[in-house]
Amino acid sequence: MGCSVPKTFVIEDKTEASPFKFKVPGESKVRSLPSLQCLPVGIKVRLSDVVAPIKRASELGREPSAEVNIELVKFQIELIDKYQPGLPDLLTEDMLVQLMTAWAEHSNISVGE
Repeated sequence: MGCSVPKTFVIEDKTEASPFKFKVPGESKVRSLPSLQCLPVGIKVRLSDVVAPIKRASELGREPSAEVNIELVKFQIELIDKYQPGLPDLLTEDMLVQLMTAWAEHSNISVGE
């Protein structure tokens, strides 16, 4: 009975979603963000927590509060800055909305998910 060498489990990344590619006005550089479906679990949980009050308000036929909207925008900025450092400083509010909408559409995700 000899000592056996422990095997190391290797986690496979089976996500095959293509990254979301886009350009910012005034830049020739093509930027990319991972598909929202491919975000790490911790980020998905935080996103779910931020979106939950928006979903509840929608289900009740109400608009979310200003505080809830501010939390969502803060999270979106943090998320974009994680994958494209400095990008939020180049975006107007309208550009942020366009980017988030297109990113969600690319990822086949709606606010309720």
